[in-house]
Amino acid sequence: MKKTSLVGMVLVVGLILSSASSALGKEVEDSTSGSFQTVNVKVDGACNNEVCGEGYKINGTSYVPIRLVMENMGATVEWDDETQTVSVIKEEAQLISENQTDNKKFEILNLNMERELDLLLNLNQQISLAYDYYKTLNDKQWINQIENVKITELKNNIQMLNMQVIDYQKSNDDDNKNVNDILEIIKSIKDIGDHYEIAIKTLQNYTVNNNDSDYRNFILYRKFALEIHEKALKQLTEYRVSK
Repeated sequence: MKKTSLVGMVLVVGLILSSASSALGKEVEDSTSGSFQTVNVKVDGACNNEVCGEGYKINGTSYVPIRLVMENMGATVEWDDETQTVSVIKEEAQLISENQTDNKKFEILNLNMERELDLLLNLNQQISLAYDYYKTLNDKQWINQIENVKITELKNNIQMLNMQVIDYQKSNDDDNKNVNDILEIIKSIKDIGDHYEIAIKTLQNYTVNNNDSDYRNFILYRKFALEIHEKALKQLTEYRVSK
């Protein structure tokens, strides 16, 4: 698994959260740095090649929200409060090929399932930030992005996992228990994704209707997703121990 760690300051995050403007080109007065201008942010291959969000231009320098950009590039963004540091971690799924040994295929399946569970936990954090972003700026762009892009990516990843299990099963057709255990974990991963998809839909309804029941469902489905996530982690751990 390829992993790259980049470290940067949190200035860009502070900028995106401190602004009260959402109009392109509109100048906003900031008490510390004077006026600044909003700019559109596009990420190649993300957000259906449309604008993903906004950044700011201050004194001739453009600043963009690091989480918005990096997560659209498939990376995970982590914040260390003690050191006041943002870490960007890029993890890529590994592929299974015919010339690999069964042990190698098994190893890749395990790593990809673990990766998907990490991404799902990150998705929960993104949904929480999307809600905060909406409440702070009355802007639904992150909510729409999660439904239009992240949920689609999640479904594609689950489909890839299922295909990898089928490939593994071809050379291990006499090991049904092993394959069934893997399928159970993937089913849990799918269930987590389904709950997050419902959560983001209820959040969208809440932004339109401001209905308390939509907000409660938004909280509940995220809670259910985290409970299934804990179960899936336990399944994966027990499966590895049994092997």
